[in-house]
Amino acid sequence: MTSGQVIRWIRGVDPDAYIAIIGVRPHSNAPYLFNEAKKLGVNVYTIDQVDSMGIDAWLTRS
Repeated sequence: MTSGQVIRWIRGVDPDAYIAIIGVRPHSNAPYLFNEAKKLGVNVYTIDQVDSMGIDAWLTRS
């Protein structure tokens, strides 16, 4: 995950765009990044979630 610069740019172009990050490894990202994603309306799916249901299940959720 990143600081949200690109997400802010996308939101500036299309405030209603569906944005998801799939396959995040929580231990590899600072906790504040998850808070930032939530504030920006980004759906975050961890690698454990992807592993439990398979990637196809997550890609069809949008």
